[in-house]
Amino acid sequence: MAAGGFRGHVPTDKKRLVDIIPVESKPNEPTSPVSFDDAVTDETARIAALEDVPDDTTLLFTVSDADGEPKEVVLSRLSDGAVVAFRNYCQHWTDARLDGGEGALVRNGEVVCQKHGATFQLDSGYCDFGPCEGSILESVDVVVDEGAVYLDDAYSFEHLGGSGVASDGDSANRIDFTGS
Repeated sequence: MAAGGFRGHVPTDKKRLVDIIPVESKPNEPTSPVSFDDAVTDETARIAALEDVPDDTTLLFTVSDADGEPKEVVLSRLSDGAVVAFRNYCQHWTDARLDGGEGALVRNGEVVCQKHGATFQLDSGYCDFGPCEGSILESVDVVVDEGAVYLDDAYSFEHLGGSGVASDGDSANRIDFTGS
């Protein structure tokens, strides 16, 4: 390609302002919509009926961790029926939500950060474009059993919808891509 050409959306004759260090990690594996004998099917862990999990956007819900801190999670269904769940933040800025409460933008099997334009493969959480390219969304384990989606025991299900914690995505609460 000639000098000054474009690769993606970034001019190739420009210097990067930030070095991006890709994370070497095995992509997350989606949960298959099958019954598991060891599934956590306690009604307090039930998130939603499988038929209520969208395949063209996300379903937002709130969990609490072991310390009782609220965490937002997004749930979606892949074209093959598998269900995936990820923490509701962009890997570039942790306070930039993927789903602001109306469902995240999902297109061509990718969820899009509307703040930065980063795209994450919905089946793995891998970022294939944007300022956090090479990073992976933090997955949350869920189980599908008898037509319902359940949370595993690492978190406690609180309610559908967001946590109620304000976030504007402008606090520069950034993370690097080495897991720090």
